[in-house]
Amino acid sequence: MAPATTLQRVALVVGGAGFLLFGVYFLLHPSGLFQAVGVAGPTPQALLPELRSFYGGLEIGLGLFILTGLVQATIARPALWLMVCVYLGAALGRALGIGIDGVVNSYMLIAGAVELAVAMLAFSALRLGQFES
Repeated sequence: MAPATTLQRVALVVGGAGFLLFGVYFLLHPSGLFQAVGVAGPTPQALLPELRSFYGGLEIGLGLFILTGLVQATIARPALWLMVCVYLGAALGRALGIGIDGVVNSYMLIAGAVELAVAMLAFSALRLGQFES
């Protein structure tokens, strides 16, 4: 069974696929994170396994859980709340980091805007309040 509305399905696909795709990318190419945020110089090899696990494995797990909400109705609401919390937390953490550190680039601005938009999409889907049981 799937969530009751198109908006809920769209939110779950966007949020789940976002985590899943970024997770696979960073699992296979962890140094891409350094390039995306503008870190120059050699990559410490000891940091790569941490990037693979956190930015790869963790995001894959989040994406799979969120996508499960598409096929298992009882997971849809918790998956949307997970999206709100995680995407909003990332956006707020990014904004705080930019404010504290005074460092900003186009990647950070685009990523923050996407994180905020996905959190708002998930919250809007939750507000509909129509879920199958």
